Amino acid sequence: MAVTGYMFGYFHICKRKVWLSSHRLNMENESGLVKVGKFIDQTTYKEEKHNFMIEDIANIDYLKNNTVHEVKKSESQLDAAIWQVKFYLYHLHLRGVKDIKGKIDLPLQKKTETVELEEGDVEIIAGKIEEIEKIINSEFPPHIEPLKVCRACAYYDLCMIYFYLGGQYAREFLYIFKW
Repeated sequence: MAVTGYMFGYFHICKRKVWLSSHRLNMENESGLVKVGKFIDQTTYKEEKHNFMIEDIANIDYLKNNTVHEVKKSESQLDAAIWQVKFYLYHLHLRGVKDIKGKIDLPLQKKTETVELEEGDVEIIAGKIEEIEKIINSEFPPHIEPLKVCRACAYYDLCMIYFYLGGQYAREFLYIFKW
């Protein structure tokens, strides 16, 4: 399984979320916050052609003037968004695309954040991709590390059930969700 842009972004928020989503436990379609984010993505920058795909690895929100744009509803997880855009720039760099930059558009805040692939980022991203592959290929998800961001996560209920079951019951619980 190839590491995708959303996995790369999740990696900077929660490694457990990487495992859950990569194992087809998709809770994002039920999340109200995710629906708000999709609505913002679909209703802003309408004049731009959205969803530029790079070989099923990256789904870029839109491209304009040699700039990759990623639309976010807030800057609450800005670090993850910056690395997600760097991941896109990395894949474009690997395909010989030069002189391209990135921007994170925050239409509700009327702000943008410029992102560039800096010296050393290629090696850092390659290392992170290896870490993500290890997470994806592991039999069970990483342990829960309850964070403030968990309450807004689409996987919150699933993780909390797992957390409170603990031990062997938790593993059996996950087998129920395996296909």
